Amino acid sequence: METNIENPIFGLLVSSIFLLCSLVRICDGVDIIRHGQTVRDGNTLVDVKAVVWVANRNNLISGNDGALRICVDCNLVVFDGNNSLVWSSNVSRFSSNNTATILQNSGNFVLSSNESIGDTNEVHWQSFNHPTDTFLLGMRVPVNSAMGEYSAFTAWKSTNNPSSGSYTVGVDPHGGPQIIIWDHMKRRWRSGQWNSVIFTGVSNMSNIASFLYRFKLSQPNENRTQYFTYNPLNPSDLLRFRVGWDGMEHQLR
Repeated sequence: METNIENPIFGLLVSSIFLLCSLVRICDGVDIIRHGQTVRDGNTLVDVKAVVWVANRNNLISGNDGALRICVDCNLVVFDGNNSLVWSSNVSRFSSNNTATILQNSGNFVLSSNESIGDTNEVHWQSFNHPTDTFLLGMRVPVNSAMGEYSAFTAWKSTNNPSSGSYTVGVDPHGGPQIIIWDHMKRRWRSGQWNSVIFTGVSNMSNIASFLYRFKLSQPNENRTQYFTYNPLNPSDLLRFRVGWDGMEHQLR
């Protein structure tokens, strides 16, 4: 697995071709966008380190005039240089006509009412529910046998193209649930079944303290859905897991 020893927090950038959330070393910038504010190409809320989420990955902007803002319908949107909509959070109903977004230290980009910004119980939309290729601490991966196999993360097409690639990562819930990497519809790799402590097919997992008892599978809710989460041994350790464009799974810090 690929490992980076830096211990970052998160930032946001509008790039010349796409919107992204990125890992950063220090956070000195503004982390909230409100009505009337726009983040344009090349501007950041905080300094950029590494990409962890792309909004308009399959509708990339050509040129250098991308813009991120809160639209009149209260959604978070991305426009190109012709002021054409290329991406929207696409929430149909809001409890308030005054929304704002906040980029949390976890890397979660959250849209809520301006009055309740930062309140996790008052969220209209959040990037954690729409991941691209990276699992971040605080994310939940659903497991439900009625739902069947679920692909949560999709790799980039290439190292510099965030469009959806060939490889996906998700869960096979049948029997003991297990993590799967698919190449299109073909299984490339599986973790082995979850035995409440480790994934049985991952060699030496039981001998790695940072993994042992760190993955959790919740009890079923009223819809019989369970959720995989990861709780680091050190809460300040911002570990992340990323499926590469080549189908390899990387563990990074």
